[in-house]
Amino acid sequence: MTVTLDLYRTIGILLDNAIEGAINSLERTVILSILSDNDYHTVSITNTINQNVALSDMNKNGFSTKAGHSGIGLTFVEQYMTRMPTISMHATLMNQNFTQTLTIGELHNDLSAGRQPYTTKAY
Repeated sequence: MTVTLDLYRTIGILLDNAIEGAINSLERTVILSILSDNDYHTVSITNTINQNVALSDMNKNGFSTKAGHSGIGLTFVEQYMTRMPTISMHATLMNQNFTQTLTIGELHNDLSAGRQPYTTKAY
């Protein structure tokens, strides 16, 4: 796996979105977790939110929860994910905690054969 500027930009966009989402919540919490093994890496970003987000809308071009924003950040992430067969992203929303997890490397290849590169799940 070669680390590219686009990977850093993707993680930066996700972190920026997490911080902006947490600012408006009561807990104002952002948690970044990075785990590595020989064959794969996982980057997980969890933030508290105070609004309901339709996870299915996140895949739409120009989606943003912020008024006056263009939504190009998530569009970039979606385009990057389709170009990178060894990276997948999974989003979950549970108890006002929103988590986005990037899986990079061999584990992704084994687990996601036949799946879309970006999946979402709400509880």
